[in-house]
Amino acid sequence: AMLGERATYAQPLLDRYRGDAELDTRDLYDGRLFREEMFLPIVGDVAEAIAKVDPSPTCWSIPDPDGRLAATIAKRVNASGNSVASAGVYAALGDTGAAAALIGSVAALAASDGGSTAIVAYGGGRASAIALTNTGPVAGAQTALEAINAPGAPVSYARILRNRSQLTPTGETIPIGVPPESAMFARGALEMLQMLGGRCVDCSTINTPPSIHPHCIACGGTKMESVELAREGVVHTYVVNYTMPAPFEAPLPIAVIDLDDGSRIMLQVADDGSNVEIGARMRLVLRKYAYERGAPVYGFKAVPKEKL
Repeated sequence: AMLGERATYAQPLLDRYRGDAELDTRDLYDGRLFREEMFLPIVGDVAEAIAKVDPSPTCWSIPDPDGRLAATIAKRVNASGNSVASAGVYAALGDTGAAAALIGSVAALAASDGGSTAIVAYGGGRASAIALTNTGPVAGAQTALEAINAPGAPVSYARILRNRSQLTPTGETIPIGVPPESAMFARGALEMLQMLGGRCVDCSTINTPPSIHPHCIACGGTKMESVELAREGVVHTYVVNYTMPAPFEAPLPIAVIDLDDGSRIMLQVADDGSNVEIGARMRLVLRKYAYERGAPVYGFKAVPKEKL
């Protein structure tokens, strides 16, 4: 392989960076500012400089921080979708940081008939691009390509953070923000433990929880009567949290449920979330949420009805 034309563009704007002896990348991130004032102008300029030398390289390796910016640069230099080899690498590995530029070109460097590759790198307010021509497969490229395409085992986000030493046990649980003897718990106990809602006298809409909605969410009325909420309903939408502060444990699914009486409520699911889906039939049951400052904290959770 032979290195050819090179272009570099820098500007005194700090965006994504990593300080001396730091393991993690930092950013001063404003999405629109990053796209329009930092990334697209300088990456586009260096890519165009290389395109003037080789208008149609066999392969482009273009950085893609958000999954869309590489396509914008490719359009600017008239690169076809198939020639942006880095797209598949980003899909397989995500953003690999400083290594992304070279990793994105591995497929082209492993090609038996060779070709030309335009490699673009970006970070810390500077973009560089270089043209590379190879007359045959580059040593080691095929091995790297096989490693990229090798099937991997699913790994949870929490495990990744533990491997990076970013998530470590403290030895003590962290108190939740509202202790069980607080005024908020005392005043909301009927709502939380008896599952009461507020039915609007004027339009019959059930508001949940009534302490947060003193005005009817449908008509704006202020006259409410306490009613017990239905204990069954269907999942409107849900999310599974894979990182949670103590004393809660991940994975923690939270569902928005449309109850049979027409009310809508959001609460935890008493499971790992693997059997939750939109439209699933759920039943509300009383469960312990946490053990906080010497006292158990209870509340209702949703359980898939077929499990009862």
